[in-house]
Amino acid sequence: MAASGKEEGNQVGLKMGFRIGEELGFYRGCIDVWNAAILSEPTCFSSRVQKGIKQMDELMCQYPFSDPEDESATDIIDSLRLKFKSVCATPNIRLEYDGYPKASGIDKSGF
Repeated sequence: MAASGKEEGNQVGLKMGFRIGEELGFYRGCIDVWNAAILSEPTCFSSRVQKGIKQMDELMCQYPFSDPEDESATDIIDSLRLKFKSVCATPNIRLEYDGYPKASGIDKSGF
């Protein structure tokens, strides 16, 4: 029985790790695209939005990718989510992270 509990724990951990990695990858992609847009056209976003993008980039650099048990990971990802919503609240940016699984609630992860 303990072995099945351990296996279940491993599966849940793997699934959660994948979800967090997917979300962090989404944020990294957004940051990179926004920074490329800023390099191409420095006035494409307000200074407030540019500051938010920079803060998101700094949070990504602080995320403990090599230590998933680091307690700061939860605080950092929560801050990233808030900062992302703040950046996307501007009139010229309309994005949202739907997460995995999709909003339909169908789990196709295979775990």
